[in-house]
Amino acid sequence: IEALQGYSHRIYCFIRADNEEIAWYKLMTNLNDYFSEETVEMMLSNIEVIVGDFECMDDVVLPENMDTIIHAGARTDHFGDDDEFEKVNVQGTVDVIRLAQQHHARLIYVST
Repeated sequence: IEALQGYSHRIYCFIRADNEEIAWYKLMTNLNDYFSEETVEMMLSNIEVIVGDFECMDDVVLPENMDTIIHAGARTDHFGDDDEFEKVNVQGTVDVIRLAQQHHARLIYVST
């Protein structure tokens, strides 16, 4: 978190939501669960939200100057439909890899 202080690059958070308001709500809920109000305030100056879904990556417009993607999205339920898990966790990751290749961006993958 300290590394974000004075950080001049933008951080784009790709969040599955119906609209930007809901995406910001989800982001703020998560940030407030883990960080102090002061830390959240500091981080917000560098963060922008991109509304999207791994299942509809073709519809997402990403910034051209993106140089790194941190992929931490996944379905982590203990039970569910195998096809749904594969679609989100496997195909979603393949789509993010393609996206990183298209943008010549470094990919950092976070696994659960």
